[in-house]
Parts: sequence; structure tokens; C-alpha cells
Amino acid sequence: MKKIIFNKDNIIRKYDEGKEAFIFFYKTDDGIVALKYFKRIIENTFGENTVVTDEIMKNKENKIKLIPEIEELNKDVKIYDLVYDKDGNFVGYTMKVDLYNSLNIYRSSHNNEKKIELLKKLRERIEQLNEKGIYIGDFNPSNFGIKENGIKLFDLDNYRIGEYDFDFKDTFVNKFEKKSSKKENIDNYCFNYLTLYYLMNIVSLNVSSEVDKKGLPKIIRTDENKKLYENLKTINDDYEPRYFIDSQKRKKGLFR
Repeated sequence: MKKIIFNKDNIIRKYDEGKEAFIFFYKTDDGIVALKYFKRIIENTFGENTVVTDEIMKNKENKIKLIPEIEELNKDVKIYDLVYDKDGNFVGYTMKVDLYNSLNIYRSSHNNEKKIELLKKLRERIEQLNEKGIYIGDFNPSNFGIKENGIKLFDLDNYRIGEYDFDFKDTFVNKFEKKSSKKENIDNYCFNYLTLYYLMNIVSLNVSSEVDKKGLPKIIRTDENKKLYENLKTINDDYEPRYFIDSQKRKKGLFR
């Protein structure tokens, strides 16, 4: 993996902007690439900004160096170069331009059968990664692309990879870590909450209040899943990983 110096003049245009980084189309000696350029100050919803420390940037840099060597990840994002500023500070990385629709394309759809099909494909990837000590943590639907035969993973630099922890932890990761020490269950827990707010097409932070008020989505409203939801609410070290998508409600052979 090469190291290159960031040149603002090589930016073609901004493609996207997330909470933690900008994505630019960027010119290099080898052609047009996507540049993920990390922010050093992250603006939070409630006005309390987060400063991205040198320690966090080093953690990201170490993970990005590892990703091309990990078979379960290198088919998702083709990483080219580590990018530094003129003072030698790590600022981002370049990767192959590869555009996909994310899970969000179906988020407002009422086709819950299609949503569950996609969630099952994502579950396959989760289990493959977890077997190798890799955990996703942040299950924002925008972090997962849809390809013909499965799911494409984005935002790999925020994963927990071996000894390198998540850089930023969302609400569900924080809740889990406060109540359970079994880190190997974290993706199952977070994925189950994704299942709920994805099927219901609601904001993730509202999921518990909406389920308590309206009940589980009809397609997964089974006695087994009602017990699973109660277990999620009272998560502890006794929690046994299960999936909402493995118990679905049917009527006369059809989904409801």
C-alpha cells in the first residue's frame, strides 16, 4: 500500500459526506479514485462536537493497513493508498470508485419480504466476520450496499478488527457494553435492533418506544420474537444470540 500526500487541487468534486468523513472523487497518478477524508471535528446532533484525537486516527490507520490482508473484507473495498498531509499526519485513504445502492433504497418500502431477504444476506456476512474476530457495531443501513449476490460492506475503518476497537460507538453499542461483557454478541444485538427499525421505517433512536407502543412488525410478530425482544431490553451476559428474521409470521403459506 502506497503513501501519498494530500493535494487539495486533485479533488474533482465531493461525492458524499458522512458524519465522520468526506468522500471525494480524486485524481492520482494512477487515475480517478475515491478519497475518504476524515474530519477532525464531528458535529453532533445536540451541539456537543467531538474532537477526533490522534489516537483515534492511529487506530484507523492501523485497521486500514490490515483490511487488504483480510480475505473476508478485501472483496468489499479495494484500498489503494494511505493519505497524509504535508506534515505527515494521516488524513484518509483512497479506494476504488465503486457505486452501489445502499439498504436505504428499500427503507421506506412496504415490501418487508424483500427487506428480510436483504437482512438474511447481511446476517451471512456478519457471521463470517465474527468468526474471524471482526465486528461491525454500527448498523446504519447506509453502511451496506446491495449487489447481485449479496451485501457489500462500507465504512470498514470503523469496525472492531482484532485488537483495534470501534473508533466511534453508536447508541446500541454503548447500551450493550454497559450491560454485557460478552463482546462476541454485540453484532447480534445491534443487528436485531436494525431489523426492527428497518422493517418499521423509523428513526433508530425511537425504536424501543415505537415497539413498546405498536408491537413488533407483523411479519415477525411471533411468541418467540416477543421473548427475544424482552431479552434485548434486559441484555446481560446470559443473553443467547438469536435473530428476529428466523421466526416469521405466516398465514396460509403467505407472509403477513
